[in-house]
Amino acid sequence: MNEKRKQRKMLRKRRRNSLMFILLFFCLIVLQMKPTVLEAHTPTEYIAVIVEEGDTLWKIAKRFTNDRIDIRQYINLILEHNRKTSAVIYPGDVLEIPLYFDKKICYN
Repeated sequence: MNEKRKQRKMLRKRRRNSLMFILLFFCLIVLQMKPTVLEAHTPTEYIAVIVEEGDTLWKIAKRFTNDRIDIRQYINLILEHNRKTSAVIYPGDVLEIPLYFDKKICYN
């Protein structure tokens, strides 16, 4: 009887160890599958833009973006970077515009 207990105890220990190994292995696999995100949200550079008569944030943002980013999000990024709480801009204001892609794309 005592021998059977030892066998069951050893079997439970093996199962527990096996389960722990499988869980650890699974966690490592899942962590490796996580996509590597490049710094896509970090601008490559900034450009200073002097606001002229008739300029709006929408017009300025449209000049420096393309279809890869939603213009409303881009306007919010411009506002945040320039520490503005309002979208009201005036002629003579200087805005730093974050550029997220190749200059050739931005200036077209």
